[in-house]
Amino acid sequence: MLFADQTVDASTGETVAARRGAEPDGLLLLPGWPSRADIPQSQFHNAYLVPQAAVTRGKTDTLRVVAEDGSFAPREVKIAGTQNQWIITDGLKPGERVMIDTLSQLMGGATHITPVVVTSDGQPAAQPQAAAPAKRRTAKPA
Repeated sequence: MLFADQTVDASTGETVAARRGAEPDGLLLLPGWPSRADIPQSQFHNAYLVPQAAVTRGKTDTLRVVAEDGSFAPREVKIAGTQNQWIITDGLKPGERVMIDTLSQLMGGATHITPVVVTSDGQPAAQPQAAAPAKRRTAKPA
């Protein structure tokens, strides 16, 4: 990749790019002809996607991590970019839960919350149902 324009046409999703190299077998790419390509910009390892509502932006970026007892505390994080969610590259550990609806909780003076697991689209996830207790059965003599 020699060049990739930073602007994207919102109506078409198109951008301008330039490349140099041999064409793939059976393809002919001519200057000015449109083409489609998925070009990864970067890769992150050990990173987490969190909803944008979970992060407070300022001099430092923070989010609130929820403990097992429902208490929460602010944590500084490093943000690498966005894909409709923030990409957190530092400051979170595997399995930690983050608080998404921070403003309404903090305005209400909450010190503890009841965590709710949500899916990637922000909807509450189906909670696993507890298994019913086993019933004791007695065998009838034959």
